[in-house]
Amino acid sequence: MERSLYERFTISEQGPLHLNWVAAATTAVQLAIGAAALGVGGGAAAGAAGWLRGLFGQKKEPDGKAENTSRQIENAASILQRKTIERAVQQVVSIEQFLKNFRELMHDLAGVRRVYVLIDDLDRCLPEAALGIFEAIKLFLDASQCAYVVAVDRAVIRRGLELRYPTKNDTGSRPLPPIVDPDEYIEKTITVSADLPMLADSDGYSILSTANLADRFSGEEQDKVVFVLGTNPRRLKRFGMTLAIWFDIAEALVKQDKRSLAFSPLDPANRPLFIKLGLVGYLNSAVLAEMRRDPGLPIRLQQICNGVFEHADPNAQTVAGRAGQLNSGAVAQIQKKVEPELPLVGQAALDPALWRALRLDPNLAPIPDKVADALRWFRTASHVGH
Repeated sequence: MERSLYERFTISEQGPLHLNWVAAATTAVQLAIGAAALGVGGGAAAGAAGWLRGLFGQKKEPDGKAENTSRQIENAASILQRKTIERAVQQVVSIEQFLKNFRELMHDLAGVRRVYVLIDDLDRCLPEAALGIFEAIKLFLDASQCAYVVAVDRAVIRRGLELRYPTKNDTGSRPLPPIVDPDEYIEKTITVSADLPMLADSDGYSILSTANLADRFSGEEQDKVVFVLGTNPRRLKRFGMTLAIWFDIAEALVKQDKRSLAFSPLDPANRPLFIKLGLVGYLNSAVLAEMRRDPGLPIRLQQICNGVFEHADPNAQTVAGRAGQLNSGAVAQIQKKVEPELPLVGQAALDPALWRALRLDPNLAPIPDKVADALRWFRTASHVGH
């Protein structure tokens, strides 16, 4: 914004018509030559025409022919020209001038209508960018005749504030309160806010039921996906479409390529593992790729996951009840245990959804060979998809 405010730029404007005297004189001489060549004016004129032709005679084209009529018309048209005026404009000399101009513009429009600016999809921006938009609205675009309607997930602003004002642990284990409270920040920035109700799990199940799958999600599978991804419609629809593509590729591998693979998602017995690894890959494709490269990584991550959940009830009716929840010290435990891993794994470990996916059945630790076969299938399917 600062660059667009202060940077000088150049604009071009059309000026008045003016007479091109050189083109006018040349055209007049050529007309005189043409008249003399036709015999107008007698022998004296013809003699003068010979001398003028040598000085101003008809131009020759590259092939030696005389300049054609259309080119002569173009030359005649060049007698009158319109000047192009370029001038440099300094947009503003200070932020105060920008604010003054903006508020004057809003005041002029106030007699006609009130200006509303609708801002949506901020959650698709990087958290820092979303935070910068909030600050620009408050600092630069505040005018009494202009109102802003912003649709944003509070988690985006929360994440932006965490990145800008990171907190540290006072003793290495207990996190300190955030320097800037996200809810207070939003209250100070937004005059009136309204929280839309979250979709219920049943709404998520309805969205998943629309996925274009030959074998639709069972109730248990819908519960698993909503447990990991939540009820965000966009995420549920994208995962449903991704899974449908994987199943189509699996059918193509069997029916068209006649490949005999050790693992196939079309086998009902393999479907739970396929959905679990599919969720991991949807959340972070780099982690799934690293699992293929390092066969021991799935086992190590599963062991970490098994140690950071608590209050699990094996007899619960829901996936969430059977999985339990992350314990209070899970973040510190996870960060310590993933330190030896690659940075991409450490970064992915910050996402609680990844650990919810790893918490699903089946447990990867006791079945390393089957996990390796499943990961090889994903690699084969990726090559086919490309």
